[in-house]
Amino acid sequence: MTASRQKIEEFFKAIDSKIEVTEHCFNKGATTDELDKLESALGFDLPVTYKELLQHANGEGEKKLLTMGLFFSSFDRVLAEIERFKSWDDHQPESVYQKGMIKPNLYNPKRIPFASDESGQYLCIDFDPDVKGQDGQIIYLPTSEPEPVSVIAASFDDFLDFITAAIKNNQLSLYDEREDWDEDDWEEWRVEEDGDLRQVTVYFERGWKDDWTDVAEQYNLR
Repeated sequence: MTASRQKIEEFFKAIDSKIEVTEHCFNKGATTDELDKLESALGFDLPVTYKELLQHANGEGEKKLLTMGLFFSSFDRVLAEIERFKSWDDHQPESVYQKGMIKPNLYNPKRIPFASDESGQYLCIDFDPDVKGQDGQIIYLPTSEPEPVSVIAASFDDFLDFITAAIKNNQLSLYDEREDWDEDDWEEWRVEEDGDLRQVTVYFERGWKDDWTDVAEQYNLR
């Protein structure tokens, strides 16, 4: 087993240890043709672990886990965001948390927006870093909030390790609405949905700041 495949299996194993509905939360894996199309739009290869993650699960589906306060995007959503980044005039961020590591722009088509909250906040794999940064660093990119752009991991592999550890250590705490259900709620659910767990609101709540600056500190990248 490759190191990247092991990381992916450990990530999903960590989620499965906390919640039993993951088969309803992730899409079927992306095809080779879809990944080729994404790489063609980017003009460079996807990081190996990220590519294998998309092959395993092509983003989160209609019932999202919101595994970090943001959800993993499917290939077609990533592609649409990249095309949108290409079409927008350059905008300056409110601030940059690590000077010299991140270029002071928002809509850069060399950033892969692999996760989003659907309201303008992204996590991106950055392939256009500033002079002190490195290719493939992970950045928090707020395009609709007055927050700093931050480097939060050195690579996608490091980021996936961080999220996996956060799940295992309960730094990503699980919210399950069934904990507050009474007997009538359970009976209604069984009758109407026949135990269809896709109708239950379950998600992970992150245990760090909304702007990710404490995570940036944790990675000692400032």
